[in-house]
Amino acid sequence: MDSAALNTLFERLEVKLKEVVDASIEDKHKEQLAIDGPLSELMRTVFTEELNAFAQRQPSAAVVKADLVKSVTSAVVHVLRTTPQVRSPDQMNKEELHDALNKALETKLLRDQHPKVLNRRTIAVGADPLTKKDVLTISFPAASKTRATYSNEQFSKIVKVIVHEVYERNALIQVEKRPTVFRNKTRLLVRHMDRIDRTADAVTRNALHDGRSETRKLFWKLFAVYLSRPGASMQLSKPDAVAPTLGAGTNSDYFAVLCKIRATTTGEVPDDDGTAELESEDPLDGVHVVVRSACLYVIAELFLQAIVRATHPFDAEAVNSVACNLRDILLDTDRSWTTMSLKAAELLPGSCAWALLCPLKDGRDALEKEVQTLLPTERQAVMARAAHRGVHDEDGDGDFGAGVGGAGMLDEDDQPAWPLN
Repeated sequence: MDSAALNTLFERLEVKLKEVVDASIEDKHKEQLAIDGPLSELMRTVFTEELNAFAQRQPSAAVVKADLVKSVTSAVVHVLRTTPQVRSPDQMNKEELHDALNKALETKLLRDQHPKVLNRRTIAVGADPLTKKDVLTISFPAASKTRATYSNEQFSKIVKVIVHEVYERNALIQVEKRPTVFRNKTRLLVRHMDRIDRTADAVTRNALHDGRSETRKLFWKLFAVYLSRPGASMQLSKPDAVAPTLGAGTNSDYFAVLCKIRATTTGEVPDDDGTAELESEDPLDGVHVVVRSACLYVIAELFLQAIVRATHPFDAEAVNSVACNLRDILLDTDRSWTTMSLKAAELLPGSCAWALLCPLKDGRDALEKEVQTLLPTERQAVMARAAHRGVHDEDGDGDFGAGVGGAGMLDEDDQPAWPLN
């Protein structure tokens, strides 16, 4: 503080001090104080010393500045360490962008969109004559997405529609609450895809492959096994039935089928026709020809639900398209696809590569064993028939072997006289 400011401050203090003294001391003592004399000088000295001492106790401007810089730096470092770093997608490398989109495109979000998109695409493909109405392989692309195949093209459309749906959903969210990695995305422009779109496409594609394995198993157990196993067959219950109206396909005559297969109690069926005589008194021993009823429409609905891994109610038009596809395969006499390898099927450029729907050959044994195992109702029927035969044997009506062979298409003589499941 300079001398001029100090003098001004002291003068104000001196005036105030005189007012206090005049109000508190009797008149006879005032002259003794000599306020305008030596006391005044003493007060000035003491005041100046105290003020200088106070000033020395305060940090200098340089110290204050250094402390302030240190404090602010510490606070900024803390914020940076505790706040997630947000980088622009343009600053991210390929791996960082993939990780960011993998977090933003949650599996649940994609699977919520998958059933709705598959439903629409199945209806569209089923109505397009150029696709030969192959709605089954559209979710089974080749391992290499660069191959120019029908299944790859169709699956790519499904993926892109899902990404577009996510972007449109993103547009309804407040900008500050959108995922940073695609904050400005509100729709997918297929002809102008940038690196964010292409990475989102790849992430979505990977998220949708989970359902294929279970769907292949289901397709083999409920359908293909009857077209591939020796002695097995599947045929329409009523080939001349009229197609039902939309929504009336379940248990309709048009989609009803009879499935014949050789079965045992263990599921192990020999490669021969199973007619070899058995030395056993147990009626359940040996190979039994069983006939099971099924509905292609029900199989179609299960097929679609297996792909999306959810019990989503698909539109009747979509289910009907899949059921009709299965019916066409059944009526086609070409069964070469049942023995074709998956790799060979992935090289086929056109539609109707049904081998894409089949599990790997080394994974079929367990599935076939499951199908070839007698069901509880079938066991009961075998025992009931054996008891019936035993009565006739006692009457001398004839002898029947325990093992029964069967092959070719189902005819009236092949149908057992017990209720079918």
